[in-house]
Amino acid sequence: VGNEIDWNAAGATSIQVTNREYDDLVPAFDWFHYPGVTAPYTKVTTQSSPSNRGSFTGGVSDGRYGASVFTLDRFSTTGRKSYFYFDDEMVALGAGISSTSQHAVHTTVNQGAARPNASVGGKAVRPGTDSAATGASWAYNDEIGYVFPEGGPLKVSNKEQTGSWLDRDPVKRNAFTLFFDHGTTPDGAKYAYVLLPGATPEKVRSYAAKPVVKILRNDEQVQAVRHPRLRLTMATFHAAGSLDLGSGRTLRVDQPAIIMLDEDGSSAVVSVANPDQPGLTVSVTLAAPGRTRRAGFPLGAGPNLGKTVTQPLR
Repeated sequence: VGNEIDWNAAGATSIQVTNREYDDLVPAFDWFHYPGVTAPYTKVTTQSSPSNRGSFTGGVSDGRYGASVFTLDRFSTTGRKSYFYFDDEMVALGAGISSTSQHAVHTTVNQGAARPNASVGGKAVRPGTDSAATGASWAYNDEIGYVFPEGGPLKVSNKEQTGSWLDRDPVKRNAFTLFFDHGTTPDGAKYAYVLLPGATPEKVRSYAAKPVVKILRNDEQVQAVRHPRLRLTMATFHAAGSLDLGSGRTLRVDQPAIIMLDEDGSSAVVSVANPDQPGLTVSVTLAAPGRTRRAGFPLGAGPNLGKTVTQPLR
């Protein structure tokens, strides 16, 4: 059935509504198009696979919403990957994707059992479609919607795949796969997509026309989004720096960190984590016309490395 061990801890995602999306495909699953993963599209065995060297990998949460980061440094391929989780959607951003591999580098949005409603841009994806380029801003299969707010080298397949359970006869399954094809030896490639589990095609079409979550920045230093209705900003600072929030407002940090800025209440509440360096104190500043607020966030070490610290800015 392939070698899923290589990819299931490499920024992989598992998007499910019915719990059948993958089960109906598993024996014929293409393990080298693992959902959420960015990697050269080539067969890799466990014996030859190096571990990931990107240590800035972890998450932050305020108990309801959250974000995570995966720093890719494996198989001659590097990149920054961030995931932001809200009530109705997950936003995935990738930046700085570079590789010296001679194999094309793919970011797999998802691979699941193909259903009769498989479509891109509202048009059916016919069975037998194999890695067809599409400029559509949205796609749909089963009960999951996909939105591509910044376009990109997106490809789609709806094809028969063959595989088997261990020591069983081969079986055939139809798979629906969406992936960004960054080509061979990409240098600084990026991607952005939004997943909408449980949404109707009509809702996905509407979301694509007017995305709810705004992408504020997506580069090798900062990856950030904002949900205006929730008044919630999430950002991965891969290095100390600042983020322009608009209207003359700026969010600054003095250390690499994953940040959540919740402005839904009477005060600005910030959640901070750093999964890489123990014992840091991260200074966070929110500067706005006529007012500047800040706080220091002492982060943990040992068993508390990567643990979120939450407090209001003063």
